[in-house]
Amino acid sequence: MKKCLLICLSVFIIISFIQVGNLNAQHEKSQNVTVNPAGLLLGLLSVEYEKATSPKNSFAIRGNFFSRDIGGWDTTAFGAGGSYRFFPKKKAPAGFYFGPAADFIFVSTKYSGDSATGIFFSIGGEAGFKWILKGGFVIDVGANASLAFGKVEIGSLELDYGGFVPGLRLGLGYAFD
Repeated sequence: MKKCLLICLSVFIIISFIQVGNLNAQHEKSQNVTVNPAGLLLGLLSVEYEKATSPKNSFAIRGNFFSRDIGGWDTTAFGAGGSYRFFPKKKAPAGFYFGPAADFIFVSTKYSGDSATGIFFSIGGEAGFKWILKGGFVIDVGANASLAFGKVEIGSLELDYGGFVPGLRLGLGYAFD
């Protein structure tokens, strides 16, 4: 978590020093695709597609995949989600944004012959800032908070889960029309 926070903070500081003149006219690119490079370091593939629906709004859809052996636990997870974003400065899909988000994830894990599965849903909000640089390079830094709930099944035992889930996001990608 500290590495992810450090990477996000470093990218934010570097981008803050880029001159405004280096930014493209924001309406030239209405779509973008980003990948979370910090997640790749941890075995998580997270891809997001965003499309502006007007100068003030966009929608985003995302997919996630995780597969890793952690301390003998062989874990696989996949999920999808989406969000609707509001851009107060009318430059969608670039600049400051905020809006609601919802996601689901399916998790399966095995340990010494035992297995567990779970399905989780979350609903919450997100905020961030997206830069679209000349040439279409995209940098997206954001944070989110959600309420997650779901159920884990271990054999015939079912456990309910619910709670607050905060998160940080970093996306690098490409914008196009």
